[in-house]
Amino acid sequence: MKYFILFFCLFTYAQKGHLHSVAFYNVENLFDFYDHPTNFDEEFTPEGSRLWTEGILTQKINQLANVISSIGIHETGRSPVLVGLAEVENKEVLKLLVQSDKLQSSQYGFIHFDSPDFRGIDVALLYKKRTFSLQVKSVIHCF
Repeated sequence: MKYFILFFCLFTYAQKGHLHSVAFYNVENLFDFYDHPTNFDEEFTPEGSRLWTEGILTQKINQLANVISSIGIHETGRSPVLVGLAEVENKEVLKLLVQSDKLQSSQYGFIHFDSPDFRGIDVALLYKKRTFSLQVKSVIHCF
């Protein structure tokens, strides 16, 4: 199975002169393993063509968390303050990601937007709750 990883990282100086990283990551099909009747996600189920199981999802979550936690670590000493994500299925997989062993200590929250994509893939933004406060101005999923 091939995985294409696309991310970029920007470094900016904060007010106190601390270096922070910001990243974008196409997580390529971060699906749960349930069949949702309104989405065309059947291939990402245990019976689907990808034989997508809880174990495979857990492995993908752990691999993604490992990569995200290491972005910018050599330059800033910590994981990114913001991470844009593409190709996530829903807020449930985002909860698994931010609560994973590698990311839990970073205390990420997330903002998730439902898109009109026929497969049900969406975009999201991870943000460090210690750095940013969220003000919701429209209907979105936040954690």
